[in-house]
Order: sequence, then structure tokens, then C-alpha cells
Amino acid sequence: MLSTLLNTITNICLDIYQKKPKASFGFMGAPTSKESNPKKNKKNINPDKTIKNTKRHRIYSLYVKRYFPPTKFNHTVYNESSCYLLNNQANPLLTTELANTYHNHLIETKSC
Repeated sequence: MLSTLLNTITNICLDIYQKKPKASFGFMGAPTSKESNPKKNKKNINPDKTIKNTKRHRIYSLYVKRYFPPTKFNHTVYNESSCYLLNNQANPLLTTELANTYHNHLIETKSC
């Protein structure tokens, strides 16, 4: 089931990339119920309610490395919030600074 989901998402991204060769992609690995439980995982739950290095984040991070090569995408990992950015090198407008600013804005404004 998980591989079907990951393949579907990857195929959607690759389809977008084919149509828009400067597209970049990002994701947040949602926590499992155990990872969201403060009684079981308090040390990894941030004050903003994001969760560090979730299981899904770790799995997705390994998966995308197979399909989005570092020769075409910069891989930026935000372990503290379980986020990941595939920054397309063909798009000079998306700088690391801009990506970090956008990431921080998303975290600050997400609903908890």
C-alpha cells in the first residue's frame, strides 16, 4: 500500500516536472498517532506542534533520492519539522534563503 502511494505521488511530481521543467517540490512527513502523542514522544514534539524526524519523513526522504537526482535537484532536509524540499536547479529564482523563509512562514501559519 505504501509503495503504491509513493509511486502515485512520485508519478504526479514527475508529470508536473515534465510539463514545467523548473518546478520544485516539497513535503512534510505527517506524524503517526504514536509520534503525535506527547506521553509517548514529548521530546520530539516542538512548541509549534511540528514533530521532528517522523517515520514518514524518513521513508519519503529515502524514496525521493531515487527519482530526483542531486544533479538536477538540491535536497534540503528540515528534520526539525519533518519537511523536505526538492529545489530544482533549473530555477534560479528559488534560492535557499527564499526556500527557508517560505518554510518558516508555512510552519508559523499552519493550523494546529
